[in-house]
Amino acid sequence: MTKSSTPAEVHITTSTGTLYGTQIIPTSNLPEPVVLIIAGSGPTDRNGNNSLAGQNNSLKLLAEGLAD
Repeated sequence: MTKSSTPAEVHITTSTGTLYGTQIIPTSNLPEPVVLIIAGSGPTDRNGNNSLAGQNNSLKLLAEGLAD
């Protein structure tokens, strides 16, 4: 991840619950595309880890690579 982009914990509260996530905004003077990564079903967390496959941080690494 670039040193100019810092991840920030965010949440959106709705009438049916709260959605938690991590937002990475790259520092740039140009408009940037937006990517929303949604973890798969079951026990997968937002970083791409789950109790069956272990910790690989696949989604976290993908997000950081896209921010770069």
